[in-house]
Amino acid sequence: MGYLAYADKRHKAERSLIARVIGKAKAEFGLSRTLEGVLGPLLSFYDAEAVIVAVADKLSGRAYLTECNPAAEDTRSKFQKIVIGEIQLDEKNAFLFAADGARLAPVTIRRQAFQSVGG
Repeated sequence: MGYLAYADKRHKAERSLIARVIGKAKAEFGLSRTLEGVLGPLLSFYDAEAVIVAVADKLSGRAYLTECNPAAEDTRSKFQKIVIGEIQLDEKNAFLFAADGARLAPVTIRRQAFQSVGG
């Protein structure tokens, strides 16, 4: 019974998170600010140290890693730092791989694996 109550509470919290995140995704804010608005709540929800998203550009074949971290050492800070970097060719398979649609595969990050692009 306790498990079902926890699962229901978790499901409600996830629905609330999704609604907040969708409301913060606005094209007029630009990519970095939109990513901050979307990834920041995920960072808080999971009490995570970072949120990492890897994407592959089908046209160019290049791959990018977006990382969202707290902006300051002060844990009370509500701001996040977004870093978008290109994944090096030899590290691409570590971030982009085939996985079952129903499960997430954990990935270990090494900061040297990508170079910052832009700012």
